[in-house]
Amino acid sequence: MKLKRRSIVFLSIILLCFFTGCAPAEKDDMEGAEVEKDSNVLKESERLAEKYREVYEEAEQMETLGTEETQKNIIAALGAEGYCAVDSENQINMTNEKSAEQFCEKAAKGEKAEISLFIVADNGGFVRYDLSCEEGKMEVDRSNLTWNEEGNPCAEQVDSYTAKEWKYTEKGYLFLELERPAGFDGPSGHTAIRIKPLDENLRQWTKKCLIPVGYAGNNLFITDWSSEDWGQLCLYDLFEPFYKMKNGEEKIFDAKVGTKEYAIPEGEFESVIQTFLPVDTQILRMEEGYDTENGYYKYRQRGQYDIGGNPDTPYPEVVECIENGDGTVTLTVDAVWKKKNTDRAFTHKVQIYPQADGTFLYLSNQIEPSGENQIPDYVPRLSDEEWEQYYQK
Repeated sequence: MKLKRRSIVFLSIILLCFFTGCAPAEKDDMEGAEVEKDSNVLKESERLAEKYREVYEEAEQMETLGTEETQKNIIAALGAEGYCAVDSENQINMTNEKSAEQFCEKAAKGEKAEISLFIVADNGGFVRYDLSCEEGKMEVDRSNLTWNEEGNPCAEQVDSYTAKEWKYTEKGYLFLELERPAGFDGPSGHTAIRIKPLDENLRQWTKKCLIPVGYAGNNLFITDWSSEDWGQLCLYDLFEPFYKMKNGEEKIFDAKVGTKEYAIPEGEFESVIQTFLPVDTQILRMEEGYDTENGYYKYRQRGQYDIGGNPDTPYPEVVECIENGDGTVTLTVDAVWKKKNTDRAFTHKVQIYPQADGTFLYLSNQIEPSGENQIPDYVPRLSDEEWEQYYQK
């Protein structure tokens, strides 16, 4: 009887282990291995940051941390260690991009692959993406490195997730999407990383002519117009971006954004607009807001009720440049919209006329017709009645 009872107890233990996974120690070992792996990743990130300490310290001292030159130097330092690195705005070509391309191609085929990608921030740190993929499922481990007050690199784990959606495009963009709960209003769960290089000449056109205006708070690039037919183009929206392009600094206003009306002298307003658009003075003065009697333009900044843009607005990328026989240049531009996981939300052609003094005139913008176009909505400026209702209560 004792032998039988012992056999039953032994069998029960065996079955219990089977149904409960029989692996408390194994589970602890797995968790321990993950912790050790994360720790090693963070230590490695801090070691890599030390490789460009001199770059960081000099930039901090010279107050040039957020400049493109500093970012290029940091990206080059990470590249020299064999890693794939790019800037957070995708304006600098990735280092060791072939390794990233091979990873994406394997992942797209459902093969097993892994890689580390570094996204350099404008504070001298970076976000590190450790990606692993198998059978089409993308696992993402994300960590962050910053420099603390003592001037030392400090890395920390941010999160780990299985991408809700990911894709690698023909143009060479890798899109990753972190699932967010309905109604979530925090940081975007979308990431866009340009892997394939872009011709530097095209990048310069983008930086000079497209990015300073963009798609937010104006409709220069999201509506059809030409210097013969201005269409629905809102000239008032262009005063602030054109002012910064012309003067190298933002126009200073003395009140909270959107809450005050200003009198911009006609000479100043017209000089700013006509530096970049060949619009006749009489047409400008037909715009609502021009005060004929006193010779100024009534101007209000966009405020919280007509802000006209958000962090998820697409950004322009010149993908082709054609020099025409009449001295003009036609730029083909794709709108990259990470919120939509696309590097071609819509395409438009911008014709410009470069001038001898280094400035240029925008001559036209035409949206390429397509049933797949995803054009951001244009938010009109507040009418006089709406502005008074919101701000002159």
